[in-house]
Amino acid sequence: MHLLKSVKGPTLRQVPADIIVSPPLPVPTACATPMPDPAESGDLSPAWQPSARLVHWLEDKRLAGIRLKLFHKDDPSNVLEFKEVVGDDAKIRDRFETKLIPLDDLHPVRPTDKGQLVTATSGAMYGVVLKVREYGQTSCTVGRPGKVLRKSESNPSINLSELVEIYPPF
Repeated sequence: MHLLKSVKGPTLRQVPADIIVSPPLPVPTACATPMPDPAESGDLSPAWQPSARLVHWLEDKRLAGIRLKLFHKDDPSNVLEFKEVVGDDAKIRDRFETKLIPLDDLHPVRPTDKGQLVTATSGAMYGVVLKVREYGQTSCTVGRPGKVLRKSESNPSINLSELVEIYPPF
C-alpha cells in the first residue's frame, strides 16, 4: 500500500551554496519578563494573578441604575431588563419575574432604529444615556436626549457593537 503519490510539476531550484544559513537561536534559560517584587510594587494587579477573575462589563459602576436591555444566549427574542450583578450572576427582570442568570449567558440588545435610547459599553460615553440620532449598518450617530448642539458641535458616531439599548429612565 502506497500512501504517497507522485506529483508532476515544475522542479525546485537548488539553493546556492554561498547563502549562509544562520545557526538556531539559543534557548533562553529564564523568563524574559520577570515577576514583579510585591515589596516594591505593592499589591499585584489582576494581570499578575492567574487566579484573579476578570471583571465583566456589566459589573462596571457607571452602569448602576441604567435599565439595560439584554437577552439570554438561548432565547434572543426574549428581552430582559438588567437590575444588578450578584456574584457571577446578573439579577434580571423577565416580564414579571426576577431571576439570576450567569453573566456569560447574557448578551446586549443592539439598537435597530433611529430614536432609541442606548448607552455605550466602552469609551468616553460608557454608561451615559444617549439617543440614536442616525442609524447605520455598522455605527450610529448618538447624542444626549434633549440636548441641542451648537454650530461648532457634532454628535459622536459609535460602532453598533459598542452600544446596548436601554429602557427609558423612571
